[in-house]
Amino acid sequence: MSRTILQLCLILTAFQASRATTITFSKPDGTPFGLSSLPQTCGDRATVPFSGSCSYTVGPEGATPNILLDYGNAPLLNSWTTANNFLTWGTGYGSLVDVVYAGASNYPGIKFEADAGYQLTLMQFDIAGYSGIARQVRWQVLDSSFSSLWDSGLVTAPASGSISLTPGSTGSTLYLIATEGTFFNTGLDNLKFSQSAIGQGGEIPEPSTYWMGFSGLALAAFRLRRN
Repeated sequence: MSRTILQLCLILTAFQASRATTITFSKPDGTPFGLSSLPQTCGDRATVPFSGSCSYTVGPEGATPNILLDYGNAPLLNSWTTANNFLTWGTGYGSLVDVVYAGASNYPGIKFEADAGYQLTLMQFDIAGYSGIARQVRWQVLDSSFSSLWDSGLVTAPASGSISLTPGSTGSTLYLIATEGTFFNTGLDNLKFSQSAIGQGGEIPEPSTYWMGFSGLALAAFRLRRN
């Protein structure tokens, strides 16, 4: 019986290992954003689909209750300063609706920090240019010592539509920084990140993995009942 209980605990741990949140920066009532400062609490410890004036979705992977976000600047790419420098806007950034853009030019960015025992993976974000004009911008992901983990190079935020960038960087502390280009006229949206227990890995299971997991749970429960 003890072996079956152990199997059941391992399966449940696997389900809890990875969770993901996508910040859509949309208002809960669906109306477009006007010009305003993005709240510093946007995306903090996400547990429900909406949070005040900053919206995010919680997918089948679960929420990210162990991740804190901070918005600000990375002066000279070797330190961090909290600042209300990200602004919201509703339309005009390609096909994206309700975006944030950087209102400051001193390496604006987003800091992600995990609680002790956890790590996060910065999975994806979308960008587009403003007012029907393609914009050049460069994004980097830095670790806690401000060493580069990922570099987009100078990419084009399109005048129409949007493009997705997929860093895939993992750590306990990550910085997503705009390091070059016209980030004032580049909208950012659909910021997706995940959390996992350290040692569990940062990848989000595929649907087939969930099916196998549920099958394992059912089998373990059946064996436990028989014993």
